[in-house]
Amino acid sequence: MAVRRHTGSKIVNGGDKRSTHIIEKPDGEEVCKTIESESLFDNNLPSGYHSKVRETLSLGKFPLSLLIHGIPLLPLGGLALCVAIAMTLHYKETTRTHCRGIINFLPSLSASIGDYTPERYVFRMCIALHCFPRLLAVALYHQTQMSYSSRINRWWYPALCWINSIFYEIEEFTLLLIAYVSSTENYPIHEKSFILFMICSYIYMATQIIIETYREMNPRRIRILLSLLISSITLFIIAGNLYYSHMSVCRNYIYSYFAMCEYAIVVMNVVFHTYRSTEFIDSWCLIAKSEN
Repeated sequence: MAVRRHTGSKIVNGGDKRSTHIIEKPDGEEVCKTIESESLFDNNLPSGYHSKVRETLSLGKFPLSLLIHGIPLLPLGGLALCVAIAMTLHYKETTRTHCRGIINFLPSLSASIGDYTPERYVFRMCIALHCFPRLLAVALYHQTQMSYSSRINRWWYPALCWINSIFYEIEEFTLLLIAYVSSTENYPIHEKSFILFMICSYIYMATQIIIETYREMNPRRIRILLSLLISSITLFIIAGNLYYSHMSVCRNYIYSYFAMCEYAIVVMNVVFHTYRSTEFIDSWCLIAKSEN
């Protein structure tokens, strides 16, 4: 992440005039350094290194904590609102299944977000709003993780970073399909989208834990991420067994227990993404344009 050194107090179009000192290594890699004053920069660079100065105009900045907390809150808050609306306006419809005379107390995830209005519109709006910030997030994650390639010095590490980012994006795409193609509109696509979402989510989580292990992140942080992954997989297995039981033998509350597992899996996914992002909790995003 580029950090600019302030070179004056001149304000141009509401922005600070800044310059970026870019250190070019012998291998061609460019690195930005934080310099407090001109005298500290000097020309004391190692042999083979070169310095360039690029003028930029700062247009604004905002704390990344807004993205870290805002991205997961949109779908999670939207889901909670959809469940509340479904249980208030469409309780009988959303808790009804193919089993007649069976009692359920909680609607399934699919019934809550896509079978009725206004629930489907609320959830689709929340998912749409959180997509663009996630695109920014994956670019930041990928750039940060790839910057450790030379330090880790494993031939497979860059490929693992790419796999991690690709499955992060596929997870996002399948989430859009789940939101915009409801089970009542096209059940096969909705079902396959959910399965693909879970597969991509677990691949992303597993690769993220491996990457952070080789980056020698805080062991406690890695244990928390691993426990979230294991808990989510366990809940997914339980949910599968409950769904099979529901489809085979009609019993009271079975489908509601399945729904509880679905919601818990969603919460685990959101917590994993949020905790993974805390690496950048004290960082700021600078919006700037080149003056050259």
